[in-house]
Amino acid sequence: MNIAKENQQLKKQIKALEKENRRLSEMNEFLEDAAAFFAACRRKSGKSSG
Repeated sequence: MNIAKENQQLKKQIKALEKENRRLSEMNEFLEDAAAFFAACRRKSGKSSG
């Protein structure tokens, strides 16, 4: 494989990895928000049943 072709493939791979990284970052942010929401709900229900 020549260098130009390999370089092109690597650029494609980097672009795909950056896209996946963005997707995972967004998912992580969502999960952090969800965890905070459920923790707050649990604290509220814990206080009212205590």
